[in-house]
Formats: sequence, structure tokens, C-alpha cells
Amino acid sequence: MIPNMTPGAAAQLVSSTPQKTTLSNLETPIFLLKSNLHIDRLMVEDDDGRSINVLSSADIMRSKYAETISGELFDNAAAMLSASHYKPVRLLLMPEGARGSSFPVHNSEIAYRLQSRYTLRQFCDLENWLYQMGVFSLMVSKDNGLVRTCGADENPEMSIRQWITDTCRCGDIQRKMYPASWPKALMMLARFYRQAIEVDAFEHSIRDPRWYRQGPLENGVAHVFFPSTFERDPDYNNSKRLESHGLALKSYCDTLVEGLQYNAPWGFDEKFLSNRSELALITDTIAYLASYIRAINTNPDTGEIDFSAPSCGNWEEVPFAGGLTWDIEAMRQGLMSLYRLMFGPCPDGVNNVMLVQIRCAIASHKHSSWMSSERELIRLIEAARQKVIQRIVQADTPCESPFREIDASLAFITTCNTILASNPIENARHHFRLLFALEESIVRDNGILRYAPFEMEDKTGEMRRVFDNYLGDNYWLMPSLRASLLGKTNGSRKKFKSLDCSTTDKFIERGSMAREGYEAEWCWVSTISEGYSTQVLALDYAVKNGDIQDSAEVKELMRMGVEKATEYMNRALARITGDGMVKSNGKACPAFAVPEAYEYVSSLKEPRTLVALPGVHTPLSWAVSSLHVACEKLKQAMKTMEQ
Repeated sequence: MIPNMTPGAAAQLVSSTPQKTTLSNLETPIFLLKSNLHIDRLMVEDDDGRSINVLSSADIMRSKYAETISGELFDNAAAMLSASHYKPVRLLLMPEGARGSSFPVHNSEIAYRLQSRYTLRQFCDLENWLYQMGVFSLMVSKDNGLVRTCGADENPEMSIRQWITDTCRCGDIQRKMYPASWPKALMMLARFYRQAIEVDAFEHSIRDPRWYRQGPLENGVAHVFFPSTFERDPDYNNSKRLESHGLALKSYCDTLVEGLQYNAPWGFDEKFLSNRSELALITDTIAYLASYIRAINTNPDTGEIDFSAPSCGNWEEVPFAGGLTWDIEAMRQGLMSLYRLMFGPCPDGVNNVMLVQIRCAIASHKHSSWMSSERELIRLIEAARQKVIQRIVQADTPCESPFREIDASLAFITTCNTILASNPIENARHHFRLLFALEESIVRDNGILRYAPFEMEDKTGEMRRVFDNYLGDNYWLMPSLRASLLGKTNGSRKKFKSLDCSTTDKFIERGSMAREGYEAEWCWVSTISEGYSTQVLALDYAVKNGDIQDSAEVKELMRMGVEKATEYMNRALARITGDGMVKSNGKACPAFAVPEAYEYVSSLKEPRTLVALPGVHTPLSWAVSSLHVACEKLKQAMKTMEQ
């Protein structure tokens, strides 16, 4: 039976995907594609390299890969059919005396609850309801404490790998909701860092920074691994993601201090650390991470600290020389926490005897003689801060890299204790300026772009305008179908999925089948909300600490900060999925889930029209954690305004 072209037809098609392929059940997707796209042939290569016309049921049935091909055919038709009918509610929230903000809301129950302004009580009620609806649920392993990267199974590259960054970021919610699991998760990371290949990478980089700075992509400590074996992914060659290791260093140091000095339920306590081999694993990991950060950010020719280690940043693509601003700040955050661990107050007490022992163990590591010097650690921290100031304050526009200036990663800086100016008011204005720059450049209806288009040199030496093409339009459709929709006879026929794409050639090839203007729209609008709230709290602290007066200027900055934090909280909540939605790969989408990104898919009825659907990686655990942190920060900011 051919499904009708009604709004529920896509869900009907998803639910009717056959367990076994037959000639008759192939009629539906083939009819939909042929009749709407007006094509009779769509050639793909099966795993044996044989060409198959997927618009011919007989051709499919002759292939030994018929089940896989037909499943993909159903998924492609379902995604495009969903794009034909999906129309989310569009909401205009207009705070009194302010410019309105209009954006789509994908869950009708949430649309009913959004307000332009909230009292603290109203927002707490909203957050509690989100808890009840399962928005903040995570998949946490009871055995090893690790949070599963992605709650969806259909892309193994995301569901079975473990990222250092995602683990640390999920710690923000894990420490509150699953505190006992957090030390276990850090021990898993420590075991990964102690694998022979990672120790070798540490050693090479510390002995000779040129090995990292001038070597190929694989020269460095990896940032993604398989939890079942602790091994780095052999298909992921890019080991230049530095913010991961800064976040890991911060996590280890904070978990030690908070556990031993303040008895935090999620901290490393005396009982946990009584196992000497486990304790040695932690102290060795801290020593290696800190020494690695110091070494690779030291100019091997001059010996000067320059924080110019090449980095690929959050997005794991082509590394840029000179370092990335957020990566530098993430490493600085790690060094700040190390300073607190090594030189912070150490009151009398049994736990603090252990803290002294930990300090000695870290400082006695073969690469850690420099850690006994408070002055050296301060020098490192200040060198990183000055480079961040140069990129954020002194530049005409806040800059992630001279090669790619506007990048969503910059938003993470506004969520930290980064001091961009000694005067708290001036400091807040610099952070707000950064957030305004991101808002004007890369915020979109359904989220935020990872970065703005920029110029990249190709292998011929020619400069080309490029854009974020990961999860670009029709990303999960069959390559030949993507080409047909673009009217292209050339362009890549690869399925890139979430595989390594960190050379210029691969990056440009992946972009050959995507269109600027239809980039994926990501979840980090919650980070922008968190950034505004963080600056409100910093101003409130400065007033209470006597650093500044509670002036009309300060009140206005705080009022504006809460208003903007609320706007971006609403944008983040608007992204949560509703009932009966279909993902960009044609699979059923869970309701009340936080997508990694909204991705554009061509309408089956009007192929030139593209519609944003929830991405494959729905829910993404880091996105869930980011939303949770933003909620907590906004509540704190609201509280300051109601006092």
C-alpha cells in the first residue's frame, strides 16, 4: 500500500520498515522517490563494488546486500517525506521594552510553557517539569561510570566511542545526579591515558615539542577511545585536540581538592584513594597532562611560552597553527586547577595529610620538577591569559584563530572565570561583546553554527571559501541521491558519517555535496545562555565583595544579562524534540530529547525546499549536560535579581 502524503505519512513509513525485504514492500519508497523526484535511476555501489539501481526492486533483490540497501531506501524516503510536512510552532517572545526574538519550537508542550520573562519560582517549576519528562536523563554505566556519548544506536561512530571532552562535560550533570559514578569515570580516562601508545605520545612531546608541533596529525595524545579496550580509534588519526586534555586536567585536580578538603560526594576521598595503584594512576596522569600542556606550548627554538601549539579544537577538523583561543583557555583552566591543588590552602586534618602526599607524588614525577615552582605555574597561567586577551579584547572582532575567526567555541570562554580586564564592569562588557559577536554572526533559528565561513588554502595553494559541511544538507541520504538533489554529476560519493575529516583534501571533499546556508544548527545556544548568566554572577560577586559599587550601570548590565540568558535559554528549550518526529536519517526520533544538531533535509514534494529535522545524534549527552548547567546558572542569576 502506498502511504498518502499527509503529515503522519513519514511516521507511518518509519513504522512500516520491513524486517525482511520483498518485491512488494519495496514499492512504497521506490514509488515515493520516483514520482516526486521524477527520476528512474539512482545508482549506488554495494559493499562488493557492484552498481545497483535502487529505484529498481528487481535490481535490489538480486544483491546479497538487499536488506541493507532497502533499509536505507526506506530511511531516505521517510526523512524526505517528513521534511515535506514538518512545520514547528513559531514563537515570538517580546520582553517589555526589548526587541522580540522569534524562533521555531519543536515541542508543543514546551511552546505552551515558554515566557519572555520568568520569576525564579516559575523557572524552577519549568525545570522540574523537564526533569519529570526525562529531558535530563543520561545513560551511565554502573560498572565504569562513563556516560554514553549518544543515546542513539544508528551511528556506531558516536555510540560506542568515548570522547575525553564529552566525558568531562557530562561531569557537570553527572556530579549532581550520579555523584558516585564520577570518580569511576575519571579512573577510566586515567587507564586510557596510561596505554602504551599514549604514554609514548606524552614522552615524545615532552622531550621534543617539535614532534607534536611540526609532526603529522597522529603525533599527539589521542582524545577519543573505545571503553571496552582503552585503545584509541585506529581510524581517527587527528590527535591535535587540546581542549580535551585541559578539561581532563581540571577534572582530576578539582575532584581531588573537592573530595579531600570539602568532602564533596562526587570527589576522590580517602577511601577511594586508599588503593595505592589507583592513586599512582591519578597522580601520574596529572603530571603527564600538565607537562604535556607546558611542553607543546613552549617554542622549541626560543624556549618561550607562546601557547601556539597547533590545535583542531572542538570540531576535530584541520588543525590551525598558532593555537585556538578556546583551547588555550581550556588548558589555562586546567593549569589554574593544578595551581589550586599544588599551592592552595591545606588546613590540618587527616584528608589533608593525603593531599600533601599527593602533591609530593605529582612533583616527584620524572617530568614534574617544574611543578614545585609556584612562580613557573603562575607564568604559564598568565601567558595563556594574555594570549586570550589578545584574541578577545585587543582584536577588532573576538577571534578563535586568525585562520577561522568566528567560532562557537568562543562561547565557552564566557562560562569560565576568565579575567579579560581588572575592572569587573569592563570585564563583563568584554564577555558580552564576545557573545554579541557570536549572536550576530552564527546564531540561527534552530541553534548555532559551529563557525562562520572562512578562507582555506587547498592543495593547489588557492584560497577557497569554505563553510561547516559536517552534517550539511541531506547528509545522511545516499550519496547518489544527494547528488541528484543538487543536480551534480561530480562531487564526493563517500559516506563520511562521523569519521575523521581533518585534512584539507578530506574537508573540501566532504563539502563538495553540501550547500552554504544549510549548515547544521547546533546545541550550544545553551552555552550562550550560561555565558550571560556567568557574567551576571561575576558582577554580583564583585558588588558583594566590595570591588565595585552597586551602580545604575551595574544594575543595567545585570538586567540585560539575565534577559539575554533567558532568551537563549528559551532558544535552547525550543530545540527539545516533540512527539512523532523523524530524524534527518529517517529513523524515529524520541520525544523530549536534546539533539546535537538540527540538520536540513530536502522536502520530497518540493526538493528545492529544505527543512530542519532533529539530527541522528539525538539525544547527545553533552547537549543534555549543557542545557542542565545553563538552567542551574540562570536560576542563580535570577536569584541575584530578586534579592
